[in-house]
Amino acid sequence: HESAIRLTDLVGLADLVQFRHGSALAMPFAAASFDVVIGQEAFAHVPDKPRLIAECARVVRPGGTVAFTDIMRGERLTAEAAERVQREMGFAGFETLDGYARLLADQSCTVVEQDDLTAWWAEILRQRLAMYRGLRETTVARFGAEHFRKWDDTYAFFVDLFAAGQLAGGRLVARRNA
Repeated sequence: HESAIRLTDLVGLADLVQFRHGSALAMPFAAASFDVVIGQEAFAHVPDKPRLIAECARVVRPGGTVAFTDIMRGERLTAEAAERVQREMGFAGFETLDGYARLLADQSCTVVEQDDLTAWWAEILRQRLAMYRGLRETTVARFGAEHFRKWDDTYAFFVDLFAAGQLAGGRLVARRNA
């Protein structure tokens, strides 16, 4: 929260943005407060997906949009892989693309776009891993070799899960029904 405030101020947008600290499962906003609710690869960190989607639908006005991308359960996700990603990267559970669509429908939202981004993300993540590895010297100098080794091992594992069909990426756009 504090970092978001500092970064927004740093880029000169502080007069256009407000930040509120709260739980995604009990948002500190009145019903129908927003025209759009967005999320970007954050929902995987929230444990109660039905409550999360219910809160998103609650705070968006009728006719408004709920749009998000997220890291999702792939067809081949094992319990061991899910536990490791939770432990090492802070994920709190995964939903599927179709599962999110059902949760939105349960909250009187109509899905207008549903896109599987897995193949595209797998390539982006592979490139990002190469970029991080290219920063090895800088990372080791600043944080130590053990930090680099641990992060590299965790992130490589994460990237491999996409390639193996254990994790997926997706985007949903839905309109709240009147």
